[in-house]
Amino acid sequence: MSNGYNNGAFMKFALSAAATASIDTFTMDTVELQNFKAPWWVFVYNESPSSLEVRHIRINGLRGISRPGNSLDPANRGANSAVVNISSVASEAADAARAIVRDAIVTGFYAEATHIKQGIIFDNNVHDSEIRSAVVHNAGLMGGHDDTGCYALQIYGANNRNIRVTDPVLISPRDNGIYAVNGSGLVIQNAAVRGQTSTADWTLPKAGVSINSVRNVVISGGTFNNNVTDLYLGIRGSGANVRVEGVQCAGASKAGILLQGASAEVGGVTITGARVAADATAHALLSPNDTIHYVNNVHIADCNFATKSLIAVAVSASPTPARNWSFSNVICTSRGTPFQATQFGGRMTIQRMRLVLSGGGTEGYSAFRCFGAGAMIVDGLTIAGQKVGSTMDTRGFVGSLTNIHAENSYTHPVAASVGTVRPTFPGFPGARIQNLAPSAGGHREWQWQHGGWVETG
Repeated sequence: MSNGYNNGAFMKFALSAAATASIDTFTMDTVELQNFKAPWWVFVYNESPSSLEVRHIRINGLRGISRPGNSLDPANRGANSAVVNISSVASEAADAARAIVRDAIVTGFYAEATHIKQGIIFDNNVHDSEIRSAVVHNAGLMGGHDDTGCYALQIYGANNRNIRVTDPVLISPRDNGIYAVNGSGLVIQNAAVRGQTSTADWTLPKAGVSINSVRNVVISGGTFNNNVTDLYLGIRGSGANVRVEGVQCAGASKAGILLQGASAEVGGVTITGARVAADATAHALLSPNDTIHYVNNVHIADCNFATKSLIAVAVSASPTPARNWSFSNVICTSRGTPFQATQFGGRMTIQRMRLVLSGGGTEGYSAFRCFGAGAMIVDGLTIAGQKVGSTMDTRGFVGSLTNIHAENSYTHPVAASVGTVRPTFPGFPGARIQNLAPSAGGHREWQWQHGGWVETG
């Protein structure tokens, strides 16, 4: 039994604070581990106060099987209990130049983590390292409680650099399939995560994959099924450079993609090629804003956001408006409001957006609900299949609405919505407003000229 933070259960490869030289080259091949009462079964650690490094770690084909009674009691399991922990003492940003662990590669890993908490941890100042083809079942389902680190894979720490996770298969993790915090240069490719179970919001995000304040991130490919939330994108820094490319999400019960600021004045997110089909209680894309949790500079293109619920895409009101959002070639599908951006005060550009009303729509809901939105430029909007509800709710809208089309839709905009009467709000040079009304109601258009709206068609 391990009785302290610094004890490993099977193998410890560590550089102590008193060491005078770096250590390198450790290889473990084709080992199966069971029945260890310890926070970590394999422990690689650097606690040097200097620039000495631990390098060239290879763990190949490791199997870790946790069963009832073979780990510490839940009360004694710290947040990081795992089969493999590769870590450094350098946990503060100021420690970046010391105690580095470099070139650690874990391949072909398999774990049944039900009665521990996690499969693999890269914790603090791990550089240029990779997790390949990890399979982890049931991370933390019986190994702890919410908010205590029940993650299949964890990449944590201010000083982690250039970590790659490729082809993981993560089944029924309690809190997160992959949880990454701080650091930079993270690549996640072709992740398959299904059955993430925790619904607790508390202090830590829960999702198939959660990134929380990591900079320079690429999440590429991958399939996410039957999770509470598929992707949580927590953004920190004005140029976070977070990219999501070609993911496929199905069956989320809260949100397919949840986008949120981790501090004020943050931004830098690109989402392309996402295919999201959320369940009956979920948004496909949700960005809930408040005075801190808002995100600037968000660019979304070539995506399909669908839900069985009422609202597919929702960008919420914020006392400090987010800035510079764009949607291009995006399809949104829901039962009530496929697209909603209310009280969105910063500029948003929409080009070639298609809104589809499944089941013909819902009474009291509008396909395009953007009242109180400022500096919004819409060029190319099609509303399809609306039989009940209203096509548009753009009361108090400030911006430009052109190339608006109704396809197999028979309802009107909300009364006093832009497009049904002459706009009463200020425009800006080049702004145009076109109405969306049944063909029998005719066509009206206004342009902002010489400080006022002039009807031109």
